[in-house]
Amino acid sequence: MGKLKDILYDISDILTAFCIVGIAGLVIWCSIGNIMDYPSIVSAAQQDKKNTNFGLAVPVGDSTTG
Repeated sequence: MGKLKDILYDISDILTAFCIVGIAGLVIWCSIGNIMDYPSIVSAAQQDKKNTNFGLAVPVGDSTTG
């Protein structure tokens, strides 16, 4: 009985891992268009001088504040 219980626990762990990987893959697959468009969005914003601080938590070299 103990060996059957161990097998069931191992299988449930493997199924849980597959579910987590599957959900992560689904999220990435659904948002791959936005991920691939990001460089063009950044370059367009830099050309329009809208925002030059993409990806920075704190603006660096911004002399307009203060």
